[in-house]
Amino acid sequence: MKTILVMGPQGSGKSTQAKLLADDLGMQFLSVGESLRSYVNNNAGDIAKDLKSYMNKGELVPHEVVQMVVSLFLLEHPNENGYVVDGYPRETKQYNDFKRLFDELPVAIFVLDLDEDHIMDRISKRKELEHRKDETDDAVKRRLEIYRTRTKVVLDAAKKDNIPVEHIDGSASVKSIQDTLRSLYRTKYHV
Repeated sequence: MKTILVMGPQGSGKSTQAKLLADDLGMQFLSVGESLRSYVNNNAGDIAKDLKSYMNKGELVPHEVVQMVVSLFLLEHPNENGYVVDGYPRETKQYNDFKRLFDELPVAIFVLDLDEDHIMDRISKRKELEHRKDETDDAVKRRLEIYRTRTKVVLDAAKKDNIPVEHIDGSASVKSIQDTLRSLYRTKYHV
C-alpha cells in the first residue's frame, strides 16, 4: 500500500501538513501521537495512566504499544489510495515493523526542518491554545533529543533502502510548505 511519511521535530507542523496532504491526495491520515492522546483522554485504566506518564515525560511510548496502535488503525481504516503518516516511525524497531505492516516501502519521506528557537516559540503558542500537558519544557527538550538521535537513524536506514528523503524548510508558512509538498509529490513521486 502506498505511503508517504511526514517527519520532523515536535512543533514543526508535521500533523498539519500531513492532514492537508492526505486530504488533497485522497489518502488516509495516520497520526500515532493523536491516536495515543485520544486513547489517554478517553480511558481511565492503568494502560492510559502508563501512556500518559511516558508522554508527559517526553519519552517514546513502548514499541509494542505503538505497533498495536498502528495495526489497529490499519484494520479500522483501510484505504486503497494509501496513507500519509505523521511522525512515525521514530526508531529503528518501528521502521522495521513499518515495512512489515505496510507491505512496502514509503514512496517518499518529507522532513520538515525547524531550528530549536522556532520549535519552542511554536510550542509555547500551541500550549496556550490547546493546553497540552505533554508539552512541558522538559518533555519538549527530551523529545527533541530523541528526534536528533533515534529518528535520524531511521532516516539513514530509509536512505539505505533507497527511499527518497526530501528536506523542507519548516519555518515557511503553512500554505508555502503545503504547496512544496504537493508539488514534490506530483512531480516526483506520483505513481
